[in-house]
Amino acid sequence: MIKKILIVDDEVETLRLISIALRRQGLQVINANNGTQALELAITENPNLIILDIMMPDISGFEVVKRLKKNKKTTDIPVLIFSARNQLDDKVTGYESGADDYLTKPIHPAELISHVKTLLDKSTSPEPTHRTASYTVGVMGAVGGAGASTMAVNLACNAAQHLHSRVVLAEMTPGHGSFLNFYGSESKKTLEDFLKMPIPEIDGQSLQTELIRMNYGPLVLAASDQLENIKYGQAVDQAELVVQELSNLAPLLFLDFGTMCWSNYARMLSQCDELILITAPFPSIIEKTRKLITQVSAYEFDSLKPLTLASISQARSSISLTLSQMEEQIHHSIAHVIPASPEQAYQAENAHKPISFLRPNDLVSQQIVNASLKLVERYQEYKNSRENAPSGKE
Repeated sequence: MIKKILIVDDEVETLRLISIALRRQGLQVINANNGTQALELAITENPNLIILDIMMPDISGFEVVKRLKKNKKTTDIPVLIFSARNQLDDKVTGYESGADDYLTKPIHPAELISHVKTLLDKSTSPEPTHRTASYTVGVMGAVGGAGASTMAVNLACNAAQHLHSRVVLAEMTPGHGSFLNFYGSESKKTLEDFLKMPIPEIDGQSLQTELIRMNYGPLVLAASDQLENIKYGQAVDQAELVVQELSNLAPLLFLDFGTMCWSNYARMLSQCDELILITAPFPSIIEKTRKLITQVSAYEFDSLKPLTLASISQARSSISLTLSQMEEQIHHSIAHVIPASPEQAYQAENAHKPISFLRPNDLVSQQIVNASLKLVERYQEYKNSRENAPSGKE
């Protein structure tokens, strides 16, 4: 795999010359011209090595190194300080900050390349941890009001009961949140509060303190219901990091995407080990579902990753498509069919209870519990496969 180098320097000519030398060695190069940008790119790009100047307009190189080494996502990335400051005290400060090597300008390109190769050979930069830390389930509605949030809440609550372990549920619908109205506290931060943050400030510890504990088990990160916050659907870098940090807090993570409002939905889908798509037994919705299945299949769902369909009816069966009719039109099996239950849904909303916990023995609850059990089985299979995989391999 091609190694990726992040070069940080506010001198354009230095960036150009180092980039040329490294690219001639077949290395991929990313440039940053200040410390703030360097900290962001270190997280989003996960480079194999960082070449860093000390004297920059915003944050000194020494401070950048300290922050990189304090952040668990960047602590293992080797840092080579490359600076015109050649005093012994500068070098000592550099190493004390956490730098792995210190070179002074000017230097012959061959010597720089030699040091770079040595650090790369020693480098064991970790893969992103969210893929191994938890099983992440995305829940998405084919259309608005299909029941994605209802299904996400019920699956998360039942999974928490079955597994007797921590489950996190995140409402990934900026500006369209509903969880705060039922489970929330005004004192807690919402998803959007984290999407506003600079990337280096987003970490698992701060997220954990803002999670709301539901009475039925899951920890919840709620989204705001203020329409002005819809704009944060553009903050994909921050959202991606939020998901990765949340996945390190629990073995099972649910993401309620609603109807997927993110500007780069591919990156959001890439965070998921499984996708649950909620549809309904009406011709126009089934047609939309058919198109969505084709689109998400481009991101390995239904081939390498499970794609599970559930139909939630909003009307009596006499005016709805049958299961066979739905499956014939979308060319895909539907694993779970939840019958219409407007009265039960109304009662559950008033009681602030998941619908499957209101009347555990009725058909609606049984179907939802069955869906939860099947999901837990898939999670257990995933977990076992990871535990039994050869060391160092997926």
